[in-house]
This record gives sequence, C-alpha cells and structure tokens, in this order.
Amino acid sequence: MLNPEVKAIQDLRSGSLFAIIATILVSIAIIFLFISIAAIATIVTSPSSSSSLIGSLIGVIIVEIIALVFAIISVLRLRSGFRGLETVGKDVGGVTGTTLWIIGLVLSIIIPLIGAILIIIGLILIGLAIRRVGQIYNVGNIRNGGILIAIGSIVPFAGFIGFILTYLGLGKLLNMMGMGGQPMGGIYMGTPTTPYPMQGTMPTQQLPIYQTGQGYIYNNNGTAVVQLYSTQPAQLLSARIEGTLYTTSNFNPNYLQPNTTTQVTINFGPLMLTVGQTYRIIITTLVGSQTLEIPVYVTVT
Repeated sequence: MLNPEVKAIQDLRSGSLFAIIATILVSIAIIFLFISIAAIATIVTSPSSSSSLIGSLIGVIIVEIIALVFAIISVLRLRSGFRGLETVGKDVGGVTGTTLWIIGLVLSIIIPLIGAILIIIGLILIGLAIRRVGQIYNVGNIRNGGILIAIGSIVPFAGFIGFILTYLGLGKLLNMMGMGGQPMGGIYMGTPTTPYPMQGTMPTQQLPIYQTGQGYIYNNNGTAVVQLYSTQPAQLLSARIEGTLYTTSNFNPNYLQPNTTTQVTINFGPLMLTVGQTYRIIITTLVGSQTLEIPVYVTVT
C-alpha cells in the first residue's frame, strides 16, 4: 500500500503539471483571440473572410473549455495533496486556497469580477502553502516555486514558472523517498559535526519498528513529528537527539499498535538546532520483554 505522505506529494506534483498545461492552453486561447480580432478587421474589406472569423472564435471557445477542465483537475489534485499532508501531521494550509480557487473558477463564468478576486486570493494561499512544503522538506525549487505562484496571482507568467519549479522540486523529493516515504540511495544525513550514512534500505526495517515518511522538528517548541510502523505492540520509553544533550520521555502517543503506522509527537522542549539540518533521534522502545533502540531522522524547520 502506498504511503499516504508519498501519495500526497504525488498529488501535488500532478496538480502542478495540470496547472502548467492549463496555463499553456490559456496562452493558446489568447493567441487565437488575437487572430480573431485581426480577422474582424479583414472582414470589413473582405466579407468572405467571415468563415475564418467564426472558425477562430470556435477554436478559442474549445481551447478555453479544455483549459478550464485542466485547471479544475489541477485544483482537485492539489487539494488532495494538501489533505494528504494534513493526515500525516503536516498541515501547510493549502486546502482553503484550493477551495477559493475552484469557487472562483465557477464564479468567473457567472460573475467574472468576483470569480477573479477569489482566484487571486486562492492562488496566493496555494503559493504560500507550497512554499511551506518546500520549507518542511528543505527543497529550494518547491520553496521558490510557491513564492512565484503567489506572485503569479497578479503576474500570470510568474505563476507558470512557479508551477514548473514546484513540479521539478516535487519530482526531486519523490526521488529521495521510497514507496514507504523514506529517503533513498546512500545520502549522508546527520549533525554538522557527526555525519552518518543512511542507506536506501534502512537498517531499521530489520527491526519490528521503523520510520516511514520524512520526520521534522521545530526549534521554537522542540516538537519532533515522525511516523512509526510497528509489527508488534510497543511502548515508547525515551528519546535522545544524537550529537546533542537533548533527551525526553514525552511522547504522544507513547504506545504503538501492531501492523499500524502511527504519527508520534516527541516533545524535547525549546531547542537550538541548525535549521535545514537533518538529525538522528534514537528512540528507546519496549517490545514484549525486549528493549530496542530505533533510529529515526528529522529535519529542523
């Protein structure tokens, strides 16, 4: 079964792709429209050209309808992606933006001015949400793409570039994540002073408990959020951040159900870690009568 976090990222990426296609189609429609305007001037001197004008206008309508369909698919995919991130504890606030965007698309047909205003507000919120995704996963293209999408609510070409950057950045992120949502391929991740290797198939997968998805931690409140899959009932006892003096026994929840992925919040209290750096947390667990140490990986935001 596909990891919910990976599915959410895939939905955001496909939503960005459909937004790119919709923008291209709108550009084509505008070109057709200019051709039609030029044809009107021709009709004044050559009435026989009226058939060309009708053909151009029909072309504009058809392309605009196709563009609208792609735009609706785009916003639905983006909405699904933002919802998916919410379910894994990464609420970036994009759902409201997609709601306003899709309402604006419908209203633009009936009340163009109100529809345009809602689309502008929706795109700003979507851009800010995508920027937040880039911050959480520390991917520059996604972060910059979100900024350009927000700007693109006023300057359409900027939004087009923004969705391209977002699409590329999400592709890079997916390449770093396996089907279980774990980073792939011999990447070095660790503290600035004590880096350590993390292989594509993590050693933790040989244990009854292992991490799925990208973990993250906030400096301001010291809250780390990770997803743990356990094949057996397990009690979480304590956690420490490698290379630091930070330890805690504050988990929510502190018990893992068997054959279930559980989102676990670990509270260390206020921290002073390097933003953007990935750290390894060692979680001590009790599985049956056996005490096991489970490593998980979190990125500071």
